[in-house]
Amino acid sequence: MKKQLKLWSSLSVVTLVGAGALSGCDGGKPAAAVSDDATQVHAAQPSAAPDSSTHIHDPAQEVIGAEGEGMSEDADPRADDVVFLGQIGQIRGHLLVGMALFRAGHLDHARTHMKHPEDELYAALKPAFHARGIVPFDDALTGLAQAVEEGKDSAEVESAYSALLTELSRVEAAVDASAQDKLLVAVGLVRTAGEEYGIAVADDGSLLNAHEYQDAFGFVKTADAIVASIDSGGDEGLAGAVADSKALLEPLYTAWPSLIPPESLEPTIPSKLYGVAANMELEARALE
Repeated sequence: MKKQLKLWSSLSVVTLVGAGALSGCDGGKPAAAVSDDATQVHAAQPSAAPDSSTHIHDPAQEVIGAEGEGMSEDADPRADDVVFLGQIGQIRGHLLVGMALFRAGHLDHARTHMKHPEDELYAALKPAFHARGIVPFDDALTGLAQAVEEGKDSAEVESAYSALLTELSRVEAAVDASAQDKLLVAVGLVRTAGEEYGIAVADDGSLLNAHEYQDAFGFVKTADAIVASIDSGGDEGLAGAVADSKALLEPLYTAWPSLIPPESLEPTIPSKLYGVAANMELEARALE
């Protein structure tokens, strides 16, 4: 299934799994309302964590080597703004869902999401920071991870998160990205969410990996915030692309009925995520 799903990530899938397919996504109430602020997740009350006797992996064992993340061999974040900002977006996504889990009291789950960006995504970006002349944010990233790992109180964790978001915004502002670039970053995040959700759910709908389910939510929420941040500046074509992208993203949230996933999921969700990404890419490419 995974190999087939990855093939669907090309633009040719538009005629197969376009926006109309979203009408079949029935996953219950969304885990979070769409917000223009990427730092806020208004989560529904999470369901209880599945019984430890089930086949679901411990979240601490589900982090390293996530299949859907990272960069392809030919991607160069030193020179490609979309690739660079896409990696920063993935870091935002991990932190966003990690903080949502922390605020909901799911500390074990939160710790894995705080640790993952530093272990996997951030290390690969170090050469890009140097090449672009951008000061990295090692201390802020480590500070948040340590605050959560060491069980610091909520005020201290929130302060560390706020400081890290300031650093991420500084890094993003150093990149002179066009509106089209930002839309393409959002496309990449939704496409990666499809890969992550594909890892989370089996062909029969049973849950395989809670961490990747949560990752997918963080990436879609971050993509949504990026799209919402784009100022059309009176450009009707751009305004239409932004509005259409928002409309494509909104129905996706039913794929996450709670922060802690139920024991069964809709197995067609990955293909729907790929379909949305493909349609959003068409909107972005039309701006050329």
